[in-house]
Amino acid sequence: MYNCDTSIVLEIVGIFLALLGFFCTGDLCYTYFRNKYNNDLLIKTIEKGTLPKIYVPDNKLVPRETVVKQLEKIFRPDKDQSFYYVVCGERGTGKTTLIIKASREVGRGVIYVDIPSDVKDFGKAFGKALNFSFEKRISFYKSIDTKIEQCE
Repeated sequence: MYNCDTSIVLEIVGIFLALLGFFCTGDLCYTYFRNKYNNDLLIKTIEKGTLPKIYVPDNKLVPRETVVKQLEKIFRPDKDQSFYYVVCGERGTGKTTLIIKASREVGRGVIYVDIPSDVKDFGKAFGKALNFSFEKRISFYKSIDTKIEQCE
């Protein structure tokens, strides 16, 4: 019924469709598990908070217990209450150190975002604070392509 050429073409098309189905299924599985991993990591970070390290020696630190206690009170809000605070002031006055110290006392739920001077880098800084990378498309093949581009 079929001649030899037609059966070869049908075999090749069948193999091609099987490979396409295999790779698409693999890509979908990779995307699902990558999204799940990112989601779990984000939830864990939000629950625990981020606790950056303090690089100021104790002999250089000016204790401001009143300010630290007030910050601790802010970092322990009432149930079902969430606020965002902006702390600003002159460079070198200890804002970051006090916030990090108070957040360490609280121990969880505080996310510290170091705002960059260039607004374009805010997304990266926010993602870094949340231990999360914002990705436009999560795909196994896209991630390989991105890594190859970075190597060049």
